[in-house]
Amino acid sequence: MASSNEKWRIEGEYFESCNCEVLCPCLLSNSQASPTEGHCDVVLAFHVNQGRYGNVDISGLNAVHALTTPGPMANGGGTLALYVDSRATMNSAPPSKRSLAALPEARRRYSIR
Repeated sequence: MASSNEKWRIEGEYFESCNCEVLCPCLLSNSQASPTEGHCDVVLAFHVNQGRYGNVDISGLNAVHALTTPGPMANGGGTLALYVDSRATMNSAPPSKRSLAALPEARRRYSIR
C-alpha cells in the first residue's frame, strides 16, 4: 500500500467545462475570482494514459469531478461529486481519499469548505 509520502506521476488527458463565459476566471486567479455567472458549475475529467502513485500503477484509470459552488471556489460552500473508475483499488488512492476508494459505489458526494 502506498504511503502519504508517495509521489504522483500522471500523463494523460484532461477536460474541463464550466458555466462561465469564454474562459474560467478560476484558472488565472487560483480559484479566487468571482464566476462570471455568479456561481460555478464545473466538470473536470481525467484519463491517465500512464501514471503511478508511489509503486501503484494507475495507467488507464479515469476520474471525474463535478462541482458546484455558490460563488468563488476559494470561498467554499460547494458540493463535489467524485466519480472514480470502478477498476481503481484502495492502493490507487492517496491516504486522505482511501475511505472513498473503499466504498463500493462509484459515485461519492460531499461538501467542500
